[in-house]
Amino acid sequence: MNKKSKWYFPTNTINLRMIIAQGLITSPDGFKKYYSDALEFQPGWIPLYKDEVHPEAIQHCLSERENLTPCILEIDLNRIKGTAKAFKSQEFVDILLENINTIDINLIFILAPLPLSCIFSVIFRKAEEKDEFINDVKIRDNVVLGDIKLLSNKSYKKLFNVKTLPFTYKLDIFSTFPESPAISIKEIKLPSNKINYEKIFSYGGMIVNLFYYAKNGHLSNNIFQSVIECHNFTDNQISDINLILEYFKKRKTEQSINSKKRMYNGIIRIAIRSDNFKEDIIEFLESNSWEANIKKRAIDLANKLRMFESVITQTVSEQFKNAKTSLEKMLLMLFLREDSESLIEYDLNIFTEEEYILFAMLFGIRDKYSKTPRFIKETDSFLLMVSNKMASYAHEEINSSLQFKNIERNLTIIDMLKNYSFIKWFAKHLDVESSFQTTIKIPKGDYKLKVNNSGVEIIVEGITQKPSYELIKEKYFNSISKLKLTEYQKFSTKYKKLKQ
Repeated sequence: MNKKSKWYFPTNTINLRMIIAQGLITSPDGFKKYYSDALEFQPGWIPLYKDEVHPEAIQHCLSERENLTPCILEIDLNRIKGTAKAFKSQEFVDILLENINTIDINLIFILAPLPLSCIFSVIFRKAEEKDEFINDVKIRDNVVLGDIKLLSNKSYKKLFNVKTLPFTYKLDIFSTFPESPAISIKEIKLPSNKINYEKIFSYGGMIVNLFYYAKNGHLSNNIFQSVIECHNFTDNQISDINLILEYFKKRKTEQSINSKKRMYNGIIRIAIRSDNFKEDIIEFLESNSWEANIKKRAIDLANKLRMFESVITQTVSEQFKNAKTSLEKMLLMLFLREDSESLIEYDLNIFTEEEYILFAMLFGIRDKYSKTPRFIKETDSFLLMVSNKMASYAHEEINSSLQFKNIERNLTIIDMLKNYSFIKWFAKHLDVESSFQTTIKIPKGDYKLKVNNSGVEIIVEGITQKPSYELIKEKYFNSISKLKLTEYQKFSTKYKKLKQ
């Protein structure tokens, strides 16, 4: 039996840190700060070397700055379906990844981006460099390693030996010798579609926040599921939420854009692109492009936002209560709180479940995946699931054929509350037992009441059904929306234990 090949992508630890923080292996234009590595060889494509790495590829990953540290990502091609590119007979040809182990090829290019779930392991040159990387990410809130394996041992050291590593490729992609008859791959550029990575990362940020706020009730839970599948939610009473969903819909339908939709589209675009959110929102509202029937309202809203943080005649609570629409409350909150974590910590006890959903969506869009709260992304394999969703969304946006092995969706609090044992533990643990009601079906016939210090016992002949629990919508929301639940991993672990 032939030994299964391994496929490697070389980079440096600064780029690796950004890859984990942003949740995707992207092309260079997806990085906020990028240092030269193998991604530059064919922009928009990720090169993978079979079993060994070209020495000059390692050198290129260290070329931009002194003291850069190399690392190599082993990519699990079993998690990817679709076509990649290989260079044969002096041209690029399509190859099916499912047949990759049957093809005599040493270098392939896969269309970016790839999700974190495709990283089988990260290989370091020596243990000290691995430990240095681990210590570095510990102090960075936006870098969550999760299930990513970090490796370093003597058997991998030869991958980094740029001076003596044997190189068996038939075509040296760095060949610059004039007598070489082969055409260098560098001379032929693969086509790639421009990806709006900021939009992709905003989509990921929205998923993270909605996963957290799914605790608030069935509506919030349904919206979370709608977003990760990019479905519209059909309830007419939540049209504001549908306007946001429509913006991220994978296949948009052509329809007229009314003033409210144009308002939301503009706010979302600014949240995605802008580094000066407040100034750009006010400029957007004060623009001359509004129709006469909406212009006055837009100007009034801009003035209210200008005065929001300096008004001394009204408290913040009073200004929220006087806001006429959910859109206005959403903008006031975006001006009041700087990020998703500070939103989670804020409680005025005057917002509806729908309004919390709107806050969660826009704050996630503005923060993007990298700036959303760490404690949410640390839940089980959640970051891998979100990464998969972002990568799939990106490829669907450009009509790519690549597909990624599914990562099971993490259960939300509402999902877990379908389990009898978990409900009892959860309600007692958070002291929210009064937010639930219990239904007990008793067989027909005689029964006895027995009163003691612990309560009332009902004794009946026969076997009763297991009691059913149901959350009382308003009481549950009023209780749970005030609580900051930072123990998602604890809840998940407890649920799995009680379900056994």
